[in-house]
Amino acid sequence: MVMGLLLASRNTFQKYYEQEELKIYIDQVLEVDAIPVALGVYFVFRDDAETELFRASRFRSPATTPKVTACVKRFE
Repeated sequence: MVMGLLLASRNTFQKYYEQEELKIYIDQVLEVDAIPVALGVYFVFRDDAETELFRASRFRSPATTPKVTACVKRFE
């Protein structure tokens, strides 16, 4: 992992995290499983049920049920 430190003119610094490094940090500090939603943005829920509802709302299945057409009905 590469981490960047930037020393500012006021003798302060900024630390730059890689995406996975930031997730590990959040997970360890808050003792949760943070959900990445954008680059550098994570959602953390207090309630496990809310976490599962959010995860379920993001899941989309590409599978669809085929429609039965009139000619297929006649064939059967």
